[in-house]
Amino acid sequence: MPIIKSVFSFLVVLFLSSSLLAQEYLEGTVFEAGEVDRATPIPGVNVYFVDFDGGTITNPEGYFKIEIPEGAHQVVFSFVGLKNDTLHVHDLKNPVSIVMRDGDILPDVVVKGGSDGYRFEKFNPRDAHIMNEGELRKAACCNISESFETNPAIDANFTDAVTGTKQIQMLGLSGRYVQMMQDNIPMSRGLSTIYGLEFIPGAWVNSIQISKGAGSVVNGYESMTGQINIGMKNPETGEPLHVNVYSNTALRNELNIHSTFRVNKRWRSTVLGHAKYAGAKFDRNGDSFLDRPLSNTFIVQNQWNYSGPVLHSELGIGVVSLDNRAGQYSEAFDANVDFAPEIYTNPYRVHSYSGKVNAFAKIGYLFPQERYKSIAIQLNGSYHNQLGNFGYRHYGGEQASGYANLIFQDEIGEGDVHKYKTGASLIYDDYREETKKIQTTDTSYHWTEVVPGAYFEYSLNKTLFSMVAGIRADYHNIYGPFVTPRLNARWSLTEKTAFKFAAGMGRRTPNVFMENVGALASSRTWVINGTSSSPVYGLDQEIAANFGVSFNQDLKIGGEEANLNIDFYHSRFVNQIVADYDYSTRELHLYNLNGESFSNSAQVEFNFKPIKRLDVRMAYRWLDVRTQYLTGVLQQPLTAKHRGFVNVAKETRKNKHGSYWKFDITAQWVGQQRLPQTLDNPEVYQRSGTSDDYVLLNSQVTYLLRDKWEFYLGGENLTNFKLANPIVAASDPFSEYFDASMVWGPVFGRMIYLGARFTIK
Repeated sequence: MPIIKSVFSFLVVLFLSSSLLAQEYLEGTVFEAGEVDRATPIPGVNVYFVDFDGGTITNPEGYFKIEIPEGAHQVVFSFVGLKNDTLHVHDLKNPVSIVMRDGDILPDVVVKGGSDGYRFEKFNPRDAHIMNEGELRKAACCNISESFETNPAIDANFTDAVTGTKQIQMLGLSGRYVQMMQDNIPMSRGLSTIYGLEFIPGAWVNSIQISKGAGSVVNGYESMTGQINIGMKNPETGEPLHVNVYSNTALRNELNIHSTFRVNKRWRSTVLGHAKYAGAKFDRNGDSFLDRPLSNTFIVQNQWNYSGPVLHSELGIGVVSLDNRAGQYSEAFDANVDFAPEIYTNPYRVHSYSGKVNAFAKIGYLFPQERYKSIAIQLNGSYHNQLGNFGYRHYGGEQASGYANLIFQDEIGEGDVHKYKTGASLIYDDYREETKKIQTTDTSYHWTEVVPGAYFEYSLNKTLFSMVAGIRADYHNIYGPFVTPRLNARWSLTEKTAFKFAAGMGRRTPNVFMENVGALASSRTWVINGTSSSPVYGLDQEIAANFGVSFNQDLKIGGEEANLNIDFYHSRFVNQIVADYDYSTRELHLYNLNGESFSNSAQVEFNFKPIKRLDVRMAYRWLDVRTQYLTGVLQQPLTAKHRGFVNVAKETRKNKHGSYWKFDITAQWVGQQRLPQTLDNPEVYQRSGTSDDYVLLNSQVTYLLRDKWEFYLGGENLTNFKLANPIVAASDPFSEYFDASMVWGPVFGRMIYLGARFTIK
């Protein structure tokens, strides 16, 4: 702990000193072709000011950020083989989008201000939408698991009533089937499948891209239901200084700081820091268990970017430390007792610790005299240590991972119509796990995965039709060779109407303990029914096919913009690791699928502006998720078949000082859910087979003072709905009936929060 405090003290000094270097910047993205919505980012565009030395180039995503010298008036955009074009600096407002055609900047499509905080990528062949920083700030957004409150496509639910851990769902299936990426590098894998959502503070995020369907083969084979790419604050998008402080009525306090500074004309760096402390003990429902865990969290990350004429590199390192304590409430509960691996005894205590170190590098080379030709390599290495005590149970896990992905891209011919990406990847994972009193016998597991692979992806981009078709082949040292095909296509009847189709395969290696961490907070005996010689619990890989269609229509209502999006997705498993809570109330059975398992998901979403500065988002989702269990085909438990969603956001006019208000309210209706059977229990510990439906209401008010300060006040679960008895046999936690894993709604009730943000741009 003293070392961590010293590190944070150093970072604070660094943040404050770097803020003194704050200058005025121009930033944005350079595109090519007709409209902004279907324009293609151009890497390697030179950006510089007339009569001043230095400059920058756009990165592989077409993004640039350049310091405006004092006295500069004209900025030049130039590209190899095309004529230069010039704009007046004072006509532009960050972030700017520059669209070029044959080297000319099209004045009618220069976007002088920011874009909407939430938008569908209609001209992307993938069914994707973007949440940018403005959308993320509608909620407190403390970490990624809490960043989807205003997004109807993603659900975030607690895994149990004790640990406070959240997991996401997409298309009605667990978040483990969603490929999570950080700046296009896979993350939250293996031991961090669930806890990894807490490793990224929301204040560090620049944007989130959510894609339904199997996604791109370039990023690997593990995506099944979708891909979520977290765009981080980095040396090219971060502010010179940003500070965010947060506190709530549960006495959870957070501090987020990040700072970006320029070392010289080639090198820039960003330092990000996060600290969270929650030390108050609450037991509002009187069941003797803390409603929320006591926690200490420290996360830091440092990234360095180099931008040269043809070479661009990103280097970074991050450290995570999460320490959570929960269990039965008592005045003598000591939140500062050091973690010990021995089995805890009465009273019932829960202690989990996550420690992770991660280093990454991305290096790209842009070929001179070539418009789109480039080669890049992505590298990532990490070590994750996970420890947990749950009453008399103990879990320990370690994961050492390495990832490399070499990408070559070019166009076929000219005209931005035919492009391709090809490359090779290598994945390395070494797992070590031990369990005590979780299964019938104390057990340890150890396996190493080495997966080399190669891929090819072709892109066709025309005005009315575009597609991305890819295939990859991999060889797994445990499961052997396999092929992964994927296809995404878009057909536009007009510029306002688009149909999309997606199809693809995906597979992943299970990690049963961390993927079912909620069941550790129970007395259930884990029975792993492995049927093969695989060192991975004797289980096979999970394999699924996903198919989907979507329709997107831009509308005008009363002269204001509106958008309608309808989609349907079907996911079908070739093999799934089934977590069976129904065969026995006192056991959790895990086994390879023997029968069918599928998910049908249909969603209708309507976004419109009734009047200026008022945004309304409404959505309805229907799910049908069924699996073959030992007792027959059943609906997936703890999954609402029906959900409704409404978000209303209002902004006032800016006053003469540039200050204004933002108001946001979100309502979610969650339908009934099937609950695992409890008929094996005594009558006092039996539960209904179906939950009630309920409504959640969240709201936030933000005051933006000039360009630097934001003050926000909000509330979560304002309807104060909470489960009266979320834990089965809470009064007898060491009995065979104890189970905290059947949580279908909020445990804590109403919570009010406030905070402030300070930004130097």
